Amino acid sequence: MEDTSFLMDDPEIVKEFLTESGDHLESVESQILQLEENPDNTDIINTIFRPIHSTKGSAGFLGLKDMGTVSHELETLLDEARKGNLKITPLIIEILYEGVDILKRLRGLVAKKVEKIDVSDEIVDYAPVIVKIKNALVGQKATESAPSKPQHLGEILVEKGEITEDDLDKALEEQEKLQQKKNRRNHC
Repeated sequence: MEDTSFLMDDPEIVKEFLTESGDHLESVESQILQLEENPDNTDIINTIFRPIHSTKGSAGFLGLKDMGTVSHELETLLDEARKGNLKITPLIIEILYEGVDILKRLRGLVAKKVEKIDVSDEIVDYAPVIVKIKNALVGQKATESAPSKPQHLGEILVEKGEITEDDLDKALEEQEKLQQKKNRRNHC
Protein backbone atom coordinates (compact mmCIF):
# COMPACT_ATOMS: atom_id res chain seq x y z
CA MET A 1 0.00 0.00 0.00
CA GLU A 2 1.32 3.40 -0.93
CA ASP A 3 2.16 5.97 1.72
CA THR A 4 -0.86 8.20 2.24
CA SER A 5 0.10 9.55 5.66
CA PHE A 6 0.33 13.08 4.24
CA LEU A 7 -3.39 12.91 3.54
CA MET A 8 -4.18 13.01 7.20
CA ASP A 9 -3.12 16.67 7.25
CA ASP A 10 -6.52 17.47 5.71
CA PRO A 11 -8.83 14.49 6.21
CA GLU A 12 -11.88 16.54 5.12
CA ILE A 13 -10.58 16.75 1.55
CA VAL A 14 -9.96 13.00 1.57
CA LYS A 15 -13.46 12.33 2.95
CA GLU A 16 -14.91 14.49 0.18
CA PHE A 17 -12.88 12.48 -2.36
CA LEU A 18 -14.11 9.22 -0.83
CA THR A 19 -17.74 10.33 -1.12
CA GLU A 20 -17.32 11.59 -4.68
CA SER A 21 -15.32 8.58 -5.90
CA GLY A 22 -17.77 6.19 -4.23
CA ASP A 23 -20.65 7.82 -6.10
CA HIS A 24 -18.65 7.74 -9.34
CA LEU A 25 -17.80 4.05 -9.02
CA GLU A 26 -21.40 3.08 -8.24
CA SER A 27 -22.55 5.03 -11.28
CA VAL A 28 -19.89 3.45 -13.48
CA GLU A 29 -20.94 -0.06 -12.47
CA SER A 30 -24.54 0.53 -13.50
CA GLN A 31 -23.38 2.11 -16.76
CA ILE A 32 -21.17 -0.90 -17.54
CA LEU A 33 -24.24 -3.08 -17.14
CA GLN A 34 -26.01 -0.92 -19.73
CA LEU A 35 -22.95 -1.00 -22.00
CA GLU A 36 -23.00 -4.78 -21.83
CA GLU A 37 -26.50 -4.66 -23.37
CA ASN A 38 -25.57 -1.91 -25.89
CA PRO A 39 -21.86 -2.30 -26.69
CA ASP A 40 -21.95 0.16 -29.61
CA ASN A 41 -23.55 3.00 -27.66
CA THR A 42 -20.95 5.80 -27.48
CA ASP A 43 -23.14 7.84 -25.12
CA ILE A 44 -22.82 5.10 -22.51
CA ILE A 45 -19.07 4.88 -23.11
CA ASN A 46 -18.81 8.66 -22.56
CA THR A 47 -20.93 8.38 -19.41
CA ILE A 48 -18.47 5.81 -18.05
CA PHE A 49 -15.41 7.75 -19.21
CA ARG A 50 -16.22 11.00 -17.38
CA PRO A 51 -16.32 9.69 -13.77
CA ILE A 52 -13.22 7.54 -14.40
CA HIS A 53 -11.46 10.65 -15.71
CA SER A 54 -12.60 12.63 -12.67
CA THR A 55 -11.46 9.91 -10.28
CA LYS A 56 -8.07 9.84 -12.00
CA GLY A 57 -7.69 13.60 -11.63
CA SER A 58 -8.72 13.68 -7.98
CA ALA A 59 -6.54 10.69 -7.11
CA GLY A 60 -3.61 12.40 -8.81
CA PHE A 61 -4.25 15.64 -6.94
CA LEU A 62 -4.28 13.74 -3.64
CA GLY A 63 -1.19 11.70 -4.52
CA LEU A 64 -3.05 8.38 -4.58
CA LYS A 65 -0.77 6.80 -7.16
CA ASP A 66 -2.37 3.35 -7.19
CA MET A 67 -5.87 4.71 -7.80
CA GLY A 68 -4.44 7.15 -10.32
CA THR A 69 -2.68 4.39 -12.24
CA VAL A 70 -5.71 2.12 -12.45
CA SER A 71 -8.00 5.04 -13.36
CA HIS A 72 -5.56 6.20 -16.02
CA GLU A 73 -5.42 2.77 -17.68
CA LEU A 74 -9.21 2.41 -17.61
CA GLU A 75 -9.51 5.91 -19.04
CA THR A 76 -7.14 4.98 -21.88
CA LEU A 77 -9.19 1.87 -22.66
CA LEU A 78 -12.44 3.85 -22.65
CA ASP A 79 -10.92 6.65 -24.72
CA GLU A 80 -9.97 4.15 -27.43
CA ALA A 81 -13.55 2.86 -27.38
CA ARG A 82 -14.90 6.44 -27.57
CA LYS A 83 -12.76 7.10 -30.62
CA GLY A 84 -14.03 3.91 -32.26
CA ASN A 85 -10.59 2.28 -32.13
CA LEU A 86 -11.66 -0.41 -29.66
CA LYS A 87 -14.73 -2.61 -29.95
CA ILE A 88 -16.61 -3.29 -26.73
CA THR A 89 -16.52 -7.07 -26.34
CA PRO A 90 -17.38 -9.33 -23.39
CA LEU A 91 -13.64 -9.28 -22.52
CA ILE A 92 -13.61 -5.47 -22.38
CA ILE A 93 -16.73 -5.52 -20.19
CA GLU A 94 -15.01 -8.00 -17.86
CA ILE A 95 -11.91 -5.77 -17.70
CA LEU A 96 -14.06 -2.72 -16.89
CA TYR A 97 -15.82 -4.56 -14.05
CA GLU A 98 -12.50 -5.82 -12.72
CA GLY A 99 -10.97 -2.35 -12.91
CA VAL A 100 -13.88 -0.78 -11.03
CA ASP A 101 -13.65 -3.50 -8.39
CA ILE A 102 -9.93 -2.74 -7.94
CA LEU A 103 -10.68 1.00 -7.62
CA LYS A 104 -13.31 0.24 -4.97
CA ARG A 105 -10.84 -1.87 -3.02
CA LEU A 106 -8.14 0.81 -3.25
CA ARG A 107 -10.70 3.40 -2.17
CA GLY A 108 -11.58 1.16 0.78
CA LEU A 109 -7.95 1.17 1.91
CA VAL A 110 -7.87 4.97 1.80
CA ALA A 111 -11.10 5.09 3.81
CA LYS A 112 -9.58 2.82 6.45
CA LYS A 113 -6.52 5.04 6.66
CA VAL A 114 -8.74 8.07 7.25
CA GLU A 115 -10.35 6.14 10.10
CA LYS A 116 -6.81 5.39 11.36
CA ILE A 117 -7.18 1.64 10.77
CA ASP A 118 -3.90 -0.15 10.11
CA VAL A 119 -3.85 -1.41 6.52
CA SER A 120 -0.13 -2.17 6.33
CA ASP A 121 -0.82 -5.87 5.70
CA GLU A 122 -3.55 -5.28 3.10
CA ILE A 123 -2.45 -5.37 -0.52
CA VAL A 124 -4.53 -4.78 -3.62
CA ASP A 125 -2.68 -6.32 -6.56
CA TYR A 126 -3.86 -4.38 -9.58
CA ALA A 127 -1.05 -5.50 -11.90
CA PRO A 128 -3.19 -8.25 -13.54
CA VAL A 129 -5.90 -5.80 -14.63
CA ILE A 130 -3.27 -3.39 -16.00
CA VAL A 131 -1.81 -6.25 -18.05
CA LYS A 132 -5.28 -7.17 -19.33
CA ILE A 133 -5.92 -3.56 -20.37
CA LYS A 134 -2.57 -3.27 -22.16
CA ASN A 135 -3.11 -6.64 -23.88
CA ALA A 136 -6.59 -5.57 -25.00
CA LEU A 137 -5.17 -2.36 -26.45
CA VAL A 138 -2.28 -4.15 -28.16
CA GLY A 139 -4.61 -6.90 -29.39
CA GLN A 140 -6.92 -4.30 -30.90
CA LYS A 141 -4.01 -2.63 -32.71
CA ALA A 142 -2.80 -6.01 -33.95
CA THR A 143 -6.28 -6.76 -35.29
CA GLU A 144 -6.39 -3.39 -37.04
CA SER A 145 -3.05 -3.96 -38.72
CA ALA A 146 -3.69 -7.59 -39.60
CA PRO A 147 -3.52 -8.32 -43.32
CA SER A 148 -6.87 -8.62 -45.01
CA LYS A 149 -6.00 -11.85 -46.83
CA PRO A 150 -4.95 -14.93 -44.90
CA GLN A 151 -1.25 -15.71 -45.00
CA HIS A 152 0.37 -19.08 -45.36
CA LEU A 153 2.81 -20.24 -42.71
CA GLY A 154 5.75 -19.90 -45.08
CA GLU A 155 4.90 -16.26 -45.83
CA ILE A 156 4.67 -15.50 -42.12
CA LEU A 157 8.04 -17.15 -41.44
CA VAL A 158 9.68 -15.17 -44.25
CA GLU A 159 8.11 -11.95 -42.95
CA LYS A 160 9.47 -12.61 -39.48
CA GLY A 161 12.91 -13.45 -40.85
CA GLU A 162 12.79 -17.03 -39.59
CA ILE A 163 13.49 -18.41 -43.09
CA THR A 164 14.53 -16.95 -46.44
CA GLU A 165 12.54 -16.88 -49.68
CA ASP A 166 14.91 -19.57 -51.02
CA ASP A 167 14.21 -21.80 -48.00
CA LEU A 168 10.49 -21.36 -48.61
CA ASP A 169 10.80 -22.16 -52.34
CA LYS A 170 12.81 -25.31 -51.59
CA ALA A 171 10.32 -26.45 -48.97
CA LEU A 172 7.41 -25.86 -51.34
CA GLU A 173 9.19 -27.82 -54.11
CA GLU A 174 9.73 -30.72 -51.70
CA GLN A 175 6.12 -30.58 -50.62
CA GLU A 176 4.98 -30.65 -54.25
CA LYS A 177 7.23 -33.65 -55.05
CA LEU A 178 5.86 -35.56 -52.06
CA GLN A 179 2.30 -34.74 -53.09
CA GLN A 180 2.96 -35.97 -56.65
CA LYS A 181 4.41 -39.25 -55.33
CA LYS A 182 1.41 -39.71 -53.08
CA ASN A 183 -0.97 -39.04 -55.99
CA ARG A 184 0.81 -41.60 -58.19
CA ARG A 185 0.55 -44.26 -55.47
CA ASN A 186 -3.15 -43.56 -55.04
CA HIS A 187 -3.81 -43.89 -58.78
CA CYS A 188 -2.04 -47.23 -59.11
